Amino acid sequence: MAIAKFAGRIGAAVLTLLVVGALAQPTRADPQSDHKAKFKDGCKSSNGSWIENPDGSYQCNTRSGETNLCFKDTPPKPCVHKKL
Repeated sequence: MAIAKFAGRIGAAVLTLLVVGALAQPTRADPQSDHKAKFKDGCKSSNGSWIENPDGSYQCNTRSGETNLCFKDTPPKPCVHKKL
């Protein structure tokens, strides 16, 4: 009987650890949000101007006048680089 109680306590402790571990895992953003965040950080770090367009696309305008345009479904749709 004592062994059964001990096994029950260990089982409950293991289950608690599993649940707490699962809750502590960081949630992963969807690929589009992750890409957009990295793109925005890269734009700012290169002193570009970041613009979020009403249609869901977003772009970075460089100091040299070039534009990198990404879309709300990037990835998988590739971004476009426009030169002057």
